[in-house]
Amino acid sequence: MNATYVRCSGCELFTSDGRRILDFLSGYSVYNAGHNHPQIVGALHEELDRCGPTMLQSHVPELAGELAARLVERAGGRIHRAFFTSSGSEE
Repeated sequence: MNATYVRCSGCELFTSDGRRILDFLSGYSVYNAGHNHPQIVGALHEELDRCGPTMLQSHVPELAGELAARLVERAGGRIHRAFFTSSGSEE
């Protein structure tokens, strides 16, 4: 636990002393796409560049709506709507 990481890519962690370490930690699906996946980083940059509002209770971000529609579609008719929460305590 005394490593200083300078870069992470995919399943590899790179330390300040030149070591390459394979990361087997999934963290409850936190890293299921690996560290700094280019498509995810690109999507984050695209959303940040839009400079849209965040954390407005009465606002549903466009991307959240798109994600909800895709999740419902992938559920194959088993669910009809998706509800996003920040912690799970809202349910």
